[in-house]
Order: sequence, then structure tokens, then C-alpha cells
Amino acid sequence: MFKSGGIALLHTNLTANPPNYGPPYDLHALRSPNNSRDVSESDAAQIPQEKILMFPPFLARTPYTKHGTTAGWEGTRVWDTSSRTEYSRPAPPGERGITSSLLWVRQKDQVEEILWFGTQKGFVCAWRCYQGKFEEVFTMALELSAEITCLAYDSVNNRLALGTRRNRVQSWSISAPKEQVRWTAELIFDIELESPGAIDFHRNMQEPDRLIYVYISESPGRVWTLNGEDGTVRSSWDAGAGIGFLAPNVDQGVFGLGDMQSGPAIYRYRDNFRWADRGTTIVSGSDHGDIYIFDYQTGERQQKVQVSTDGEWVQAVAVAEIEEISTIFAAQSRMTEGKEDIIVYKRLRAVGWNLFMERIFWPLMVLGFMIFFMQNFIMPLMPAGGQATAHRGQYKETQAKETAAEQTVWGRAHATHHRQYRKESQPKQTAAKEPVRGKSYATVIRM
Repeated sequence: MFKSGGIALLHTNLTANPPNYGPPYDLHALRSPNNSRDVSESDAAQIPQEKILMFPPFLARTPYTKHGTTAGWEGTRVWDTSSRTEYSRPAPPGERGITSSLLWVRQKDQVEEILWFGTQKGFVCAWRCYQGKFEEVFTMALELSAEITCLAYDSVNNRLALGTRRNRVQSWSISAPKEQVRWTAELIFDIELESPGAIDFHRNMQEPDRLIYVYISESPGRVWTLNGEDGTVRSSWDAGAGIGFLAPNVDQGVFGLGDMQSGPAIYRYRDNFRWADRGTTIVSGSDHGDIYIFDYQTGERQQKVQVSTDGEWVQAVAVAEIEEISTIFAAQSRMTEGKEDIIVYKRLRAVGWNLFMERIFWPLMVLGFMIFFMQNFIMPLMPAGGQATAHRGQYKETQAKETAAEQTVWGRAHATHHRQYRKESQPKQTAAKEPVRGKSYATVIRM
């Protein structure tokens, strides 16, 4: 049995010739940088303090399969826990340094689980089991070489989050298609955050840019909530104790942390707060029967709504926009049987303001818009259109009169000329009736 970081781990014989870990470890493994053998506390007292390295080996096991992993000075080693045999690893530690973090995940579009690990010198690697053998599908060296302190993976969106000893928190988008042997990564954000000890994604969100929780390991411990899109800080709170080791479980809404002075503690994530008024205010429940409404920009409390006088925990809070008015739904949690009430609160506005808005302001706005539209769009077209119509009507009327006059004069002249022609030609005309074949009579005019 050896201890690592305050947690006792049971060591079993995984092989017939297990690796020589030396004497039992007490909290940390003390090793000399010039000699890889284990040293006792008396020998360690003779070594300068700045030369003592504390990198205890640690274990990780897949939640679904039979793979187990050990990491430490000898790099990353994968074991078959059922047969107690070691898999051949794709690459030794080499220049990558000591393995400092491990993570087993089941990625999207991948059948087998993937082992992600980070090293002391800033390398991030991924191994995949294929036909009983592990192969390396991803390797990346960070630009600022530093120890990888924590890893987290979002299996739904294929995103990797990590923290380093240089106080950096990064998020990467991983491209891992089945047909490609080597995967690629694209940086989403890189921010500075002091001493990230653990990191995890918010499991209950369905958006591609999930919230990221970062746990600060130094005392006093602090928990930061980051926006998954650009890494901006959404919120932070003091854990009240130093975080020596941490075991987050966002699926269950809890996480455990251990402090060397106060011991382990279990915390629960807050889930009884909601956004209201189109993201300008925050509505939160409490453990003493009240609802609090805060301004998002200033953080000041706007209102305190008392749900009940018995001081029960307001467990569930929901907010909806009904007819453009924020409505709050609240429910309590009691340890007794029976029905529980769901209380609905509606945001109030002044009656005089509503009356002014509905009966005076909006009608004036509509009237002003109509006047503006008439003056700028209708009136400029009316004079030009009226004159053109008048001119066209006058022209048609004049043209009709002139045409009628001309027809009258022409008709009179034509009639006079016709009468004169008839008078001159009538004496010279002689009518005679001659039989015409096929007709009874025909009139022949001889000039």
C-alpha cells in the first residue's frame, strides 16, 4: 500500500515481475535527480531542498473497459487489469518528460476509449487501442513548455481543455476523423489563470461552447467558471480551503476536494439560478426560503422575494418571458410527504406608466410616424402629379376642340364645293334608260 497526495492506493501485482517502486510511499515520493533510486527520509535530509522533486506515481482506470494506467517517472504504462499484463506502449517517455496527468475518455465517432495524458515538459498525447495494441494518434508540444497539471475532454464537441504550471488555461478543438491516423488540433482560447489544479466541462449544457470549471490548487482554493467560446470569466467563488487534490463529478453536480489541514470536503454546484429580463438580471434561490434578484452588470441586489416564512430551501427556480414580462417560477424542497406548491411571480410595472404607454405614448408615436411619412413621401409627389394631370387634361380638351373645329370647317367647305359641282354639272347630264342584260334597268349618265 502506498499513499499519493493524501489518497491511499492499493498496489496489486499486475505482472509476475512488478516494477520496483521501492519502499512504501508516504504522501510523496522523494527521488534524487541524479539517482533514480528511492531515498529514505534520512537521505533526503542531506539533499538540498531545491533538488527534491515530488512526482508520485498515480493510477487511472477506464470506467467501461478493462484498461488501467500507471504514470510517473517511467512514463505512461497501460495494463490489462483482467489478465494482469502490460500492453506495449507506442512511445517511451524520452524527451517528453514525466507523465503528470492522465485522462480516459470515450470520444465522438470512436469505438474504443482514448487515453489522453500530459507530461512535465508540456507535451499532450493521445493513445488509441486498435486490434489489441495501442497506437499514438495525437502529439502536441505547447508553445510555452510547462508541466500539464490537468486535462478535461468534451466528448460531444471533441474539445480538450488543459491547465499548465505556467498559469495558462487553454481550450482546443480536436479533429479526429476515423479515416485519419493522425489527429489535428486548433486553439480556441488561451488565457492566464493562476495555478490551475483541475479542470472540467459542464456536462448538462447542450451548446457547443460549454462552460469550463477551473479549480485553483493554491490556498485559499478558488473555483472559476469560464465561457467555453472565448475563455472570459463568468463567475468565481472561494472554496474556503486549499485544494490539495480534487475529484470533480459534474454529472452528479458535486465535486470533492482535499485540504491537508482541514481534510476532504464535498461541494455541490449551484443550479438554482437563472437569467431574467433578457440577460440583464440574475434570479437565484437560497437555502432559507428567499429568492434574490441581482443586476448582472453591477452585481447589486435589486430585490428580495420571500417565498415562505418557514425557511425551507428554494430548490428549483425557472424564468420565462410571458408577454414580454419576466415571470419567475419557484418551488421549495421539504423533507415531508405531500404536495408542494409552485409559486409564480410576475415582474410589476407602475400602473400610471402602463396607462401612459398604452393610451398616450404609443398613439402619439403612430400619429407622428404618419405625419412624417406624409410630409416626406406623399406630399412631394402630389403637386407634380396634379399639374401634369391638369396639363394633360387641358391639352386633350384643346386638341379635341381644334379637331372638331377643323372637321366642321372642312365639312362646310366640302359641302359647298359639292353643291357647286352639282349645279355646274347637272345641265350637262342626260339620263337614259337602256336595257342591260341580266338586269331590268340601268341608269347611264353621259357627260
